[in-house]
Amino acid sequence: MVLGGMGGPLTAISEQGEVIDGGGLLVVDPSVPAGLRAIVKAAGFGLATEASSATLAALAPLERLAALPEALPRIAVLPRLGFEEELAARRAGAVAWITADADASDLVAATSWIDRSGLTRPRQVLLVEDQMFVAQLVARALTQQGHNVTIAGSGAMAFKLLEDGDPDALIMDLTLPDCDGDELVTVIRHRGRLAATPILYLSGEADMDRQRAALMAGGDGFMRKPAPPAELVRWVETATARRDRLLRHLRHDGLTGLLVNAAFRELLRRALAAGQRGATPVSVALIDVDRFKHVNDTHGHGVGDQVLRRLGRMLRTDRRATDAVGRLGGEEMALLLPGTEASHAQTVVDGLRQRFRAERFIGAEGVQFSVSFSAGIAEARPMESGDAVLHRADEALYRAKRDGRDRVLLAH
Repeated sequence: MVLGGMGGPLTAISEQGEVIDGGGLLVVDPSVPAGLRAIVKAAGFGLATEASSATLAALAPLERLAALPEALPRIAVLPRLGFEEELAARRAGAVAWITADADASDLVAATSWIDRSGLTRPRQVLLVEDQMFVAQLVARALTQQGHNVTIAGSGAMAFKLLEDGDPDALIMDLTLPDCDGDELVTVIRHRGRLAATPILYLSGEADMDRQRAALMAGGDGFMRKPAPPAELVRWVETATARRDRLLRHLRHDGLTGLLVNAAFRELLRRALAAGQRGATPVSVALIDVDRFKHVNDTHGHGVGDQVLRRLGRMLRTDRRATDAVGRLGGEEMALLLPGTEASHAQTVVDGLRQRFRAERFIGAEGVQFSVSFSAGIAEARPMESGDAVLHRADEALYRAKRDGRDRVLLAH
């Protein structure tokens, strides 16, 4: 992660150009406002020792940002927001920008959506096409660029594949053996989890009114057959990247950067389905900050927000790539651990509890204080729904609170 701006860059590289692990930020220019440094540190990024760089110092502020490694997403810190300032930041290579007086919510909002994997990461594409020679040509163009393609020869087959799968994009003919493509799109869009999935019609239909009607049914684009392979690949990559950016905004809580309730529950549903198919355990932990109302009443809601951000940052960073973390509401968060038995999940969450309790916060009148959390853990039973698993975890959390707080208990 890179933050750079008019007063000098904040960057996740060392003076020697090495990337700092763990999302640490190195202040290269001491003119970065102290208030912003404190917010970055409070957000849980970790602030490394100040250093100077003669190479960077010789450049103008936004030129310094442009000179940093392209592999790192760059966030510009601007003196104010405006067309000229934001355009200059964009031309310097920034993907987002904040002002020097930004608060932690602004920082989370600016950084939570950034995709570090780039536009060309492998995509899962569902191709709905009954003419096999056309399907093979399209599939070959996409697979040659590293994407994965599943072919469905009818609307019914596509519907069945979508029952369990969640492709990154769909490409479909407008004329299928059992339905029209726009009819299938209407059915697909009716399912909320596929509402933002990019859909491209690939058809020989030349009538503009027919094309317009198909797009109004929920399609995102229309290409006439035969479409140039390079254009198909470009459409898939740009449309899915745009969808990812939108979903990151919609699925993540603005304060903590964690998944919102609905997004977490959808991942839980999928994890439970995968666990049933593979006969593997799935555990869920509900985590609730102890005496959080007292923190707000004593130190103010701003400090309370810092507590939630710090906990959210810890849960996001101290987890496996397969795990998911969400904010279900207020001070309650949830951790999804696929492939994990309850006893091991308890060990993992208890380690997080001990580390969080060791954190120090600065409250009203400079008073330092610490905060604990309680947690309840449930391992999914055969054929158990997500709501049922969460309910049992919530019961265990209630017992943890009742028994004295600052502990992690397993569900019965």
